[in-house]
Formats: sequence, structure tokens, C-alpha cells
Amino acid sequence: MKKKLFIFMISLVLVVFNLSYNPLSARNSSRRVANLLSLSNLVIYDCNYPAGSCVSKKIMTIEQISVEPGKNYTLVVDQMFYREQAWDDGRCTFSDVVFYFFDENNPQLGVTESSPFNATSTYFYVTFEASYSSLLIKDIPIDAHESALRSNKIMLFEGTIADFEQYVNYNSPKNSSKGVFLVDYDNKKTVAEIMNYISAEDDIDGDITNKIVLVEDNYTPQMHVLGNHLVTFAISDEGNNRVYYDLTVKLVDITPPVIVGPNSYNLELNVETITLNEIKRSLQISDNYDLLDEKDLIVLYDTYSANKYLAGEYTIRFLLKDSSENQTTFNVAIKVEDTTPPEITGPAEIYRYTSDPHLMMADIISFYEALDLVDGDITDQLELSGTYENTVPGTYEILIKSTDSSGNIATKALQIHVVDGIPPVFITDEFIISFSALESMTTEDIISWLEQHITEGSNFKILLNESLYKRNNKDEMYLYYSYDFNDKLCYGRVLIKPDLKTNIVPSIIGGLLILFNGLFLVVYFKRVRYSV
Repeated sequence: MKKKLFIFMISLVLVVFNLSYNPLSARNSSRRVANLLSLSNLVIYDCNYPAGSCVSKKIMTIEQISVEPGKNYTLVVDQMFYREQAWDDGRCTFSDVVFYFFDENNPQLGVTESSPFNATSTYFYVTFEASYSSLLIKDIPIDAHESALRSNKIMLFEGTIADFEQYVNYNSPKNSSKGVFLVDYDNKKTVAEIMNYISAEDDIDGDITNKIVLVEDNYTPQMHVLGNHLVTFAISDEGNNRVYYDLTVKLVDITPPVIVGPNSYNLELNVETITLNEIKRSLQISDNYDLLDEKDLIVLYDTYSANKYLAGEYTIRFLLKDSSENQTTFNVAIKVEDTTPPEITGPAEIYRYTSDPHLMMADIISFYEALDLVDGDITDQLELSGTYENTVPGTYEILIKSTDSSGNIATKALQIHVVDGIPPVFITDEFIISFSALESMTTEDIISWLEQHITEGSNFKILLNESLYKRNNKDEMYLYYSYDFNDKLCYGRVLIKPDLKTNIVPSIIGGLLILFNGLFLVVYFKRVRYSV
């Protein structure tokens, strides 16, 4: 019975990563060197190299290669992996090949090394010495489509370039009957499509790919479930020698979750706040495979929550992971600022006699109060602009200004009415009322009180009650009013006297003590006289 050798070749493609896999057949087993590089162990992907580079992609291994420390190894890559200009001296540059050596018994013990490519007329190569027992190739710079991997013209062997005669296909009995095909969950492939990546050769019959048959399919019924699904193929040659190929279809999710929602907030200090849970609820969470919601959000850091009552710019960063460890981050910028100006309270008008002394700035400010949401009471920082003539009748405008620590400005206009005290503008006598009596009276009560004291007047109006604005009720204050008299507008004011509260208890006690002492002396002297 003739001896047969069956080799399955599979080029596995992961669309998203642009991966290619292809265990190579080994037709010539008499070569002095063996290819250590299985193309099913290679990944090809795009990358960003410096300007002027000859390449735009990288190849790396995904599983370790066993090597012997201290021995030389050579990597050979055919010219088909590069553009024509890469072969013209000086037209562009190459990045180094990067190797990572480590101890298979202690993966933490390792070293990264890099070596430049050497060029011949038909291929590039690099020779290096193994530092540890295991090797991962981290970076082979190339500029080719993943289909170039199917050419088998990339080789790693023990020895130097002098040992290289021609490319040798990778062949290992351990891998020739098994394989792995990666499938992206978002770009699923059918078994029929996967079969297009599989080929078979026989040392006598040649290419017998068309004789591959499907024996078992555990993948198709589970295309919606991540994980490993076994698919078995078989092939027979003309001598009825049969070989099985167990292909593990690995359905993977490489798509990160998605977070959509507001990524910035502008909040008014001491007026608006937002909680961490409110921010989470405002975000829309989705994933291509897992059911996720805001409860799955992880707070990486939060500079806002502890400082929500302080002006400033803050960031909250969320992390979201799915069951395949794909992750995404989402930043929320929060700006807390004070844009509310202070509030100035006080009269819009003040009345003065021409005979009254000039009001100083402190006198005017005593009528007003400035309160800020952040700074609190800032009355002592009030500023005044404008002047008035206290001896010249007229209306004068003074601008009152308040500025808080955030630079917000509030203004209030004050009109000072200077009126002549000569009748009929003012009545000659001023009425007097106590602060406590006035405090208990309504506006209607005050007008009624004025009508009782000025019987000739009518149409009384309260112009200004200084007691409503003066913060110190011990000061002397006035209530200004107007009224009509003989078809003329007249003005008057009532003096508001502070209450003189006298504590009479000590006086009564003192009087009683004096009276008691007096009675005692009278009784004493009478007894003395009669006893004599």
C-alpha cells in the first residue's frame, strides 16, 4: 500500500483584526533546516509608523515558539511583503524587528530585543541569539495584504542565513490534524465560508481540496453563543487513506460596549447640583452581546462629588466592560461656576431737607444690604458713584455697585430728593413717633395717623420709611410723606425716635429699701425716747 501524506492547510481570517492563519504543508522533509514559524500563529494588522517608513503593517506571533538559549536563529521574509520602493536604497526606512524572550516556567522573567533587517535582492532577513527558552515575535514590519501570508514565504529556522536554501513549509504532526478559526461575533462566517479557507494536498495525488467533506458541525447551531465550537472535516485519497481535521471555531466578541449621553454639565454654584446616580441614569448603555445598564458602570475617578459646592472644573470617568473584557471609557466634564450677581436691597429714593447735613457714604450705605449666594453678606464692599448737592433742591442719582469674589456685578440706582424746608413744601413742626409704635403699624395705619394730625391735608402718600432699611434701630430715622394742601404738593416727615427702655425693677426695689430703712429708724427712736 502506497504511503500517503495528507496535509490540511487552513488560512484563518479574522476580519476586524485582519488576521491570517495557514499551517503549511512540508513537501521536502530532507532540508537541513526546519521552519519553526506556523502561519496559524501569526497576526497581521495595521499600525502607525513614522513618516518616511516603508511599511504600514505589522506581523506578530500569538503563541510562544520554543527555542534554545544561546543558539542562533534566522527570520527570512520574502520581497512580496513590501512595496517596490522598499528595495531602492535611500527611498524609505525600516523599523526594527522586535523579539521578546522569556522563561516558559517563569513568564515574568524575560527581555525585549530588537534587530534591524538585512536586505538581499530577493528577501529580508535578521539573525539573532535566543536569550531564553520561549520566543514571541512582537513586531515584523511589512507592507502587504494578509493574503501574502498564504504564500508561505516567511520562515524562522535555527541557524544563520548561510543555512538558508529555500522556503520550507511549516509541518508539525501535532498541528496537522487540528486548527483554530477565529470568527468575530459581529462578522460571522458560515461553515461553507470557512471551508473556502481550507486546502488539502497529497504527496502523490496533489491538490485534493475538492474532496474535503464536513463530518460534524457543532458551530452552526451555536452561532449566537460565544466560545469554542468544534467542526470536523475529513478527506480521503485515491488509496482510501482517510484523515480527519478537527477545527475549533472560536467565536469571539471584540467590540467594546457603547456609552452615549451628555458628556458635559455647566452648573450654577449653590443653585444647581447633580448626583453621580443622576449622571449614570442620563447615559445610554449598549453592547452587541451582553445586556448592560448603568449599574455596570464603574467610576474610575470622580473629582466632582467631593467638590460640588466649590467653583471649578471637574471630571468623572466611567469604565464599562462586557463579559469578553472589551471595555470603553466615558468622560463627563462638570463646570461649577458662580454667575449669579449679588442682590442689593434698599430704597430706590431718599429724601433730604436742604437744611439737613450732607449724607456721607457710610450714611447712604446704612440704608442698603448686599447678599451673595457664595460670599454671603458683602455689604461692607458696596461702592458708590455720583454726588448730590445737599443745599440745592433737586433730584440726584447715585449708583450703588456690589461685586462678588467671582466678578459678578450688581447695581442699583438711588435717587436723592433734596427739598426746600420752607413752607408750603414742608410743615414747620415735625411729628414724633416711637420705633416700636411705627413697627406695629401698616401703611394704612400710618396714613390714618397722619390724617389725624394734619387735618388740612389730603391724598397722603408714604415716600420713605427709613426704619425699613436702617439696620441699627438705635439711630434717629425719619418717615417722609407727601400730601395735597390748597392744590399744592407738600412734603413732611415724622421723626422716628428709638425706644427708651428703662428697667424700673431696680428703682422700685431701691425705693422700698429706703422706705423700710426710714420706718425702722422711726420705730427705733420712739422706743429709745419712751424707754428714757
